[in-house]
Amino acid sequence: MKEQTQALEHASVKQYCKALRVPMIGAHFVQLAEQAIKEQRSHIGYLEALLTMESEERDRHAIQQRLRDAKLPRLKTLESSTSTRRGRFRRRRFANWPKAAISSAPNRWC
Repeated sequence: MKEQTQALEHASVKQYCKALRVPMIGAHFVQLAEQAIKEQRSHIGYLEALLTMESEERDRHAIQQRLRDAKLPRLKTLESSTSTRRGRFRRRRFANWPKAAISSAPNRWC
């Protein structure tokens, strides 16, 4: 009977966390409660640990979102951007041209 009540309480807390949009608290409140009991922490200490975890996760998510929104280019090295770029551009640009026209074209890109 006690296990059923405890399972219902856990489900209820998870639903409230989902409604309040605090997913880290909903995912980790049982683990942190057990840890708080082992370490003999107070209720305030347990609450502080939950809120710290949620705050850190939100900060991490905000940084990731800002990086995605910035649309920064991928990291490029000097070797990958200088020597092969012109050759690839030339090959793509003249891919459908007859070979005779390409060989007689001026070599402006290389």
